[in-house]
Amino acid sequence: MPKRFKLQDYNVEYIVAKQQSCVLITGERIYYNILSDAYPNRCNSIFDDRNHKYDWGVYINSSEDEAQEIDNLLKMFTYAVCLQDTLHQTFALDYYYEPYWDKPEGGLTLAGSLVHQCKYYPIDTPEHSQQLEKLIDYFSRFFTKHPSYGQSDYLVGVPYYGEKSFDLPTTLATRLCDKFSIINGEQYVAKIRETKSMKSLEAPEEKTKNIKGAFSVSNNAPFSGKRITILDDVYRSGTTILELASILQKAGAIVQGLVATKTIRD
Repeated sequence: MPKRFKLQDYNVEYIVAKQQSCVLITGERIYYNILSDAYPNRCNSIFDDRNHKYDWGVYINSSEDEAQEIDNLLKMFTYAVCLQDTLHQTFALDYYYEPYWDKPEGGLTLAGSLVHQCKYYPIDTPEHSQQLEKLIDYFSRFFTKHPSYGQSDYLVGVPYYGEKSFDLPTTLATRLCDKFSIINGEQYVAKIRETKSMKSLEAPEEKTKNIKGAFSVSNNAPFSGKRITILDDVYRSGTTILELASILQKAGAIVQGLVATKTIRD
């Protein structure tokens, strides 16, 4: 299972004379790579915090307005779950259930509750529409605050096989493409065979065998050198999204993931 974590603490101070944001971080150093991707050619080398309050720091060349954008991005990282897998970067809006190390009483997170209601409430009802709009707004805030996602060339919802009256990942992709004027890549990607439900499988090798070769990408897909964001509702082991990402990467794409929720286990 990929390593998962949230940003623990941070501070952003704008230095007017240098036109730089001094960013101090307590958390994994993968966030440096994420900031470098969001602000290309503007992040200086990592340095140690001389006051030992934070784990590390970085200066980012920026305007004062951008310093506030950086602060907003890092604040979001304190509740969004970063997943260290084989994609360019992957985030979940939150865990599905409240982590037992934070809230022993448990219960669904806001993101988990919205996913549950969108997947299992009767469709074409006011209640379902209301929860779907809330979930789309949740995703939208992430796209608005994270430059690497707002600059996606394509969005792809994890495709399904057969017929469905409603599919959450593809619906999210359609709505977010419309909202942010991003191209929907669904016409180039397909699920070509039926698979078992991943949550019904225990062993990692079972999950891998179940999904291997289940997706295809059109030969004429214009993905080479493009940034593609894969959308899904639940990230368990990551087997499904990683299999889809692998064929998109073979097509030359830079692939990042954004899912609504991450399970505590799996």
